[in-house]
Amino acid sequence: MGPRPLFLIGLVEALTAQGKRRPPQPRTGPALAGGGGGAGKGAKRLKAAGPSKGSGGEPPVAAEPFPGGLKGLASSARAPVSELFCSMGFELCAVEVAGAGGAGVLRFTADRLTGPPDGTPWRGSGITLDDCAALSRAVSALLDDLWPGEGPGYVLEVSSPGLDRAVASEDEAVRFSGSLAKLRIRRDGRTSVVSGRLNCSPGALSIVPVAPAAKPGKPRPEMAAVAFEWAEVAKARLLPEI
Repeated sequence: MGPRPLFLIGLVEALTAQGKRRPPQPRTGPALAGGGGGAGKGAKRLKAAGPSKGSGGEPPVAAEPFPGGLKGLASSARAPVSELFCSMGFELCAVEVAGAGGAGVLRFTADRLTGPPDGTPWRGSGITLDDCAALSRAVSALLDDLWPGEGPGYVLEVSSPGLDRAVASEDEAVRFSGSLAKLRIRRDGRTSVVSGRLNCSPGALSIVPVAPAAKPGKPRPEMAAVAFEWAEVAKARLLPEI
């Protein structure tokens, strides 16, 4: 039978639920609807691969690895995992594949759908370890359906974005306008790092740098906004405000 994650839940910087794939047990009951109510729920779609073997009467499954390996699985899983997370009240922030030579890591970063109101600084979404564990169980069942055949093992992680959440698109820059952020901007062959408060609207992106401390007897200087195009952003992260 196809490999499936077991869950070793821990707290490593961001909240993370992990699992190591193993042969899954047969699952029965209604198809997974995104409730995350425990591993092993949901009807499994199996690929026929010839006559049944053994006395269990269980249909065999494809033995070849997922097309494209772990990266192929990550790419194919992005849309259904995003839909699954949304049905559970969360959003999919990022999908990453890491590791080489042994068991790879397939990492999904999730956050609550309820973000800060417009213009309100980001202070974290409050996603919990239990949330990550529930999402991890649901994702495990979905991946078993996507990849029912045997293949190399991998470690599944579902993590929170942390207080320094990555800003992954222009839409997110607009969404988190008013929050402190750190941008790495590449322009004219040079790379600069700017920390400040995002001031973004559709088609008009800028960041107002944090002003240095005022000198004795002088007012704190006003900083001019730095306009940028999203294509110039090499990396962007929110900065926590406690």
